[in-house]
Formats: sequence, structure tokens, C-alpha cells
Amino acid sequence: MKTFITLMLMVVLAGGALAQIDPDPDGIGIYFERGATVRETTTSAPFEAVTAYLLITTPSTADPISGWEAVVGVDGSPVAPAWTLEVGMDNDPDPWIFDVTIAPSPLLPAGPTVLLATWTGFVMNPADLVAFTVTGVPGSPYFPDSPGYFTEWIVPQLHPLHVTNCAGDIVAMVNGICTDTVGDEDMTFTTLKTLFR
Repeated sequence: MKTFITLMLMVVLAGGALAQIDPDPDGIGIYFERGATVRETTTSAPFEAVTAYLLITTPSTADPISGWEAVVGVDGSPVAPAWTLEVGMDNDPDPWIFDVTIAPSPLLPAGPTVLLATWTGFVMNPADLVAFTVTGVPGSPYFPDSPGYFTEWIVPQLHPLHVTNCAGDIVAMVNGICTDTVGDEDMTFTTLKTLFR
């Protein structure tokens, strides 16, 4: 009986570890794996490569995605940071502002998670903190208060996204602790760095 209870506990804990962090419909965040279950990572060697994924989680529609908008921020000093779109064309020249349209084919298929873009960069030292943010595009006529995505081409359907924050405005961290206990209070990046020294 004791073995059975131990095995059941392991199954329950393992299943919980694989669940998306944000189960609510139409979320957006940055994660360190494509299932949207990890939003913090660490480096252990100088000049270590890090990969992060900008994901829509639990889209509220099964229709393919034909465009999206978001602003991503990266605080810290990563070396050679770069974003690569999964598909589509970014209509904004700023490398941190995404106003993406996707040609009629191939559109992004809906699923439990939808990969929008991949970030790669190098972290110089294992103690260096890198923090990611996601916000709406200022002045957007479609999504004035948040990021969002479009479905269909003839009559676009607008889907605002809520940002899955983990520490103030931060959505993911390298070499830091990403916890929900910080809440919505304002916190500067300098203040946050002092927590981890």
C-alpha cells in the first residue's frame, strides 16, 4: 500500500510539473521551453547560450493566427541577442516591437501553445541577471491596452492577450527567481537585482 501511495504521489507531482503555468485562455509570455511550463533558467558557465520562446498559451479559438502585436523587453546585458519569427513579416523596424502579419499560408496553427518568436542570446557570467517583459504596442488601433492576435483574413477577429507576469512586470528570468509572490507592485530592475546578490 505504501508503494502504491508513493507511486500515485509521483504521478500527481510529475503531472503538475508538466502543466502550463497559465491555464487561462489567451495568455502571452516568455518561456524557456515550448510547453509554457518554465519561465526561469540559470547559466553555469561564462558566455553560455540561452534560448527563450514567446508563446501564446491556450488560445481561445481553433482558427489559425494571421497576425499578432507585442512589445518585448530584455533587461540585463545579454550578448548578441536576437529574435527570430516563427512565420510572418514584422512591419515595425524596431527590433523589440512586433507588428506581425502572416501571409495566407502558412498561418500559425492554434494549439495549447503557439510559438510566435524565438530569442537567442549569450549570458556573459552565471551571476548576470536577464529579465524579460511583454507589453502592448503603444498607439495600436487594434489592441490599445495589451498585446493581441488576429485570426482570419477577410474579416479579422481580434483577440487581446493577457500577459503572464511572474515578478512585477517581468515575465521570465535568467539567473533570477521568477515567483508570483511579488504581485503587481512597481519594481525597478535595479531593485530586483539587489534581491539576488
